[in-house]
Amino acid sequence: MDHPVIFDSLENLSDDRKASMASELLVAGSDTSGTTLTYALYYICSNPDINNKLTEELEKAMPTMDTTPILLELEQLPYLVRFFSGLCHRSLS
Repeated sequence: MDHPVIFDSLENLSDDRKASMASELLVAGSDTSGTTLTYALYYICSNPDINNKLTEELEKAMPTMDTTPILLELEQLPYLVRFFSGLCHRSLS
């Protein structure tokens, strides 16, 4: 490798174990993201008011389909932030 990675500090682990741990972390992160997006789509599709408010806010932030906002811009959208904060709160309940 050309650059150090976190697993380099775990000298007592074999390369196979390091690869296994990296795969586990990747899969766990993908599963969490997938579950969150599933809940988000469910709430958006089953609540027209939520859908309309999110659509309105996102259309203002992205006036054309060619507009791709950066994360900093998305974090400034109050309804979007509240929606995902509430979603995370519901999933922990």
